[in-house]
Amino acid sequence: SRQQALRNTIRQFNEAGITGFVDKRGRNWTPEAYVNMSMRTTAGNVADEVQTARCKDYGINLIAIDEHSGARPKCAKDQGKIFDLNNGSGYTEDLRGKKIRYHPWNSSSYGEPDGILGINCGHHKFPFVPGVNVQRYFPTDDLDANNRLYKQTQVQRALERDVRKQKRECMLYDELGDTEAFEEAAVKLKAKEAKLKGYVDQHDNLHRRKD
Repeated sequence: SRQQALRNTIRQFNEAGITGFVDKRGRNWTPEAYVNMSMRTTAGNVADEVQTARCKDYGINLIAIDEHSGARPKCAKDQGKIFDLNNGSGYTEDLRGKKIRYHPWNSSSYGEPDGILGINCGHHKFPFVPGVNVQRYFPTDDLDANNRLYKQTQVQRALERDVRKQKRECMLYDELGDTEAFEEAAVKLKAKEAKLKGYVDQHDNLHRRKD
């Protein structure tokens, strides 16, 4: 029927989505995903450039990278370390006289899209002054545990995307005034939300992002 054809078309449109950006690998980004990525990355790049300029102004060549659990594989190898912007290596001391190894900046994954301070990266760098600063971040000891958590968060993000897509389908049917199709889509939405909640509840380190 015409109504069935309309529902099928709406469902196909929702599955395909509105493409906001196509990357070099041919992947389609939704407008919301692209805008989020663009804003997050641009803000990170600005902060990175400001910190680099500040270091140059004060003649500081050492920087510290912060750290968090579940980091991307390339970021996990670099986080918590101290790097030399002049690409030197050796040891420095903090305020308490603790010896800390520093690494060449060009040995990091900086400059790679999925590397430290790259696209969608949540890390930051801070000037490190020998004898003045205290080491507050430390390199990742257990990369396997970090990578396991990273994979879990990627599964969570996929489930979240599935919920958002189903919500869009509900909104489309609601806008059309198709009560029957809306109620059917709403049942699927509840099932997908339950699946997401169940997955998050199974892992202590994951947290539901209601937004």
